[in-house]
Amino acid sequence: MTRIDPSQLPVSQERRLGRYSGESPGPTVICVGGLHGDEPAAQLALRRVFAKLEEARPAFNGELVAFAGNLQALRRRSRYVSCDLNRIWLSARTSDLERALFDDAVPEFADAEDEEQWELFTQLDGAIRRARGEVYFLDLHTSSAHGEPFVCIGDTLRNRAFALNFPVPVILGLEECIDGSLL
Repeated sequence: MTRIDPSQLPVSQERRLGRYSGESPGPTVICVGGLHGDEPAAQLALRRVFAKLEEARPAFNGELVAFAGNLQALRRRSRYVSCDLNRIWLSARTSDLERALFDDAVPEFADAEDEEQWELFTQLDGAIRRARGEVYFLDLHTSSAHGEPFVCIGDTLRNRAFALNFPVPVILGLEECIDGSLL
């Protein structure tokens, strides 16, 4: 396997990495890459997927949309600025974000990740509201450890059925050890 130096990867300057949709309804697949600023590889992979889709223009039912996670941390190439963006998706926080969105208000930001979470939350909400079928979510990460890729899921029958479409091991229970993850 070829090792890529993350410092050499381009970093997105915009939240939305790409969107490809068909005229017919179908599932919406939402991808997020770069919740950790020291993991820019997912953005590169997602940009490549959208470039191929735009080039080939295949028939498509539904929508594929991708977002960059922590833009400020990605620019700094650090895991986070003030706190880990992938540990603050707690139900109390997301309830506050939902209320603010419903009230058409912008919450006050205590730190960089508060702002990043709000911006990502509003984009995710928009994609979910546009959906014309089931919604699937992929949070893409990289690892500095050696090993094969894997899928981690919230353990439901629906999630298992979706995850088994990927030719990689499915890890169960890991999400129970990580509080506040976007998953």
